[in-house]
Amino acid sequence: MSAVLYHFGTKDNLVDAVIEEMYRAALEAVVPAVTAEETATGKLGAYIRSSVTYFDSHRVHLAALAQLSAGFTPNDGRRFDELGRSPGLDEELAALDPAAILAAGQRDREFGDFPVESMAIAVRGAVNAVVEKILRDPDFDARAYGEDLVAIFGTAVGAER
Repeated sequence: MSAVLYHFGTKDNLVDAVIEEMYRAALEAVVPAVTAEETATGKLGAYIRSSVTYFDSHRVHLAALAQLSAGFTPNDGRRFDELGRSPGLDEELAALDPAAILAAGQRDREFGDFPVESMAIAVRGAVNAVVEKILRDPDFDARAYGEDLVAIFGTAVGAER
């Protein structure tokens, strides 16, 4: 442990580095999947699937993070959700916000009329909710859950008929 603290200086710096690495891994998993799609429907589906897949493939990391968040208070007064973040990383993390996908879908008339920010919150909430289920149930089929979300939100944002 002393070698680790020597490298990072403080426990706060170590926790910052761990959380930043998880953000970067999420970016590497989600952004290329979304970018590869040409339509808003495809991008939304890719966002949901790749996010759920990321969480599913990082179960051990999520469990460690959950344990850490329960008992760690940064010495500098930041909230736990502020750790691992920097202005540059925050700019990159904007790519993980489904609001831009939803707004583009409306602008291109691929999606119907709905409040974009409210729908984005619902999408993020449904995607992030898988973390708790994954941590509680090692046999949970996250892939099937992701497909269910794609269908649910596909219907929710669909163009009016």
